[in-house]
Amino acid sequence: MTCASSDILSLPRDRELTPFESFQNRWITLFLRGKLSLNACLNVLTNTFTSSAFLGFHGLGVFLFHCLLRRLFGRYYFLSYFYIPSFITSFLALMIERKNRRLPLAIYVTNVATETILRMATTRGIVKPVPNAEVYLFSVLMAINMYITKKYGYSEDVVSSIFKFILGDNEARKNAKSQQKENLSRCSGYSLLEKAVSCGMRLREEVETSFLQRMWSTIRHSSCPHEYSCFFYCLQGFLRPFLMGYVALSASRCISLGRKLISDPSLLFSLLSEKRNLSLGLFLGGFGATFRLLRRHLTI
Repeated sequence: MTCASSDILSLPRDRELTPFESFQNRWITLFLRGKLSLNACLNVLTNTFTSSAFLGFHGLGVFLFHCLLRRLFGRYYFLSYFYIPSFITSFLALMIERKNRRLPLAIYVTNVATETILRMATTRGIVKPVPNAEVYLFSVLMAINMYITKKYGYSEDVVSSIFKFILGDNEARKNAKSQQKENLSRCSGYSLLEKAVSCGMRLREEVETSFLQRMWSTIRHSSCPHEYSCFFYCLQGFLRPFLMGYVALSASRCISLGRKLISDPSLLFSLLSEKRNLSLGLFLGGFGATFRLLRRHLTI
């Protein structure tokens, strides 16, 4: 997954991604989606430079405006000490960042700020500790996002692209623009993972007449928007995000440990079986499959 996706979804990890790892993930994602081209590579370089400038200005601007306000007012005040410099810096930094990244950043920062406020209130004894509070906050955030998506359809921002990949095109209201783009994308071809999934769909023709075959191809509710069975639709909702998350993170880890792997190839198996890599894939796959399963259950 890209850096944006990992930030927005607040994926469970032990530490934040370094800029080099984020840059690696962008190239790995391009390769897995089969969209390697000159324009795509230039786009990755431009986006990486823009995001780096956004982060750099955000770090520099706080101290810059902190000192300027101190010189302007002649002393420190409660609001001018850190609140006003942070507000001005954040506002100007958002002008540097790409437009389609502003909404994901706002959603992510809102989630992080809410979690920080809750932890501060818990530490000071204002509220009682709530087990797994960050899980509840994440669930509420996803519920709000999915309500907007179901009502208005996917938009052109990064958040909608992530939801479209994990949940599928059928899980949102389709407008004229999205329907037209979907028809064009079908004519242009499929990514590597979509081709693998389509190959799996062809296997159902080779299954003998049995309960498995009926569950695979015929058990489908009349109101379901997908073309094949609900069982395979939910299975696809798990496999595609799981493979993408697992392969992307594993490839990133292999690249970061390139010299060690060359000197000791036996580390490859332990690296591929790390809980961290599996956790990302299971999180993405479980999120997509659970959502589709509950949707089908509520429909029936």
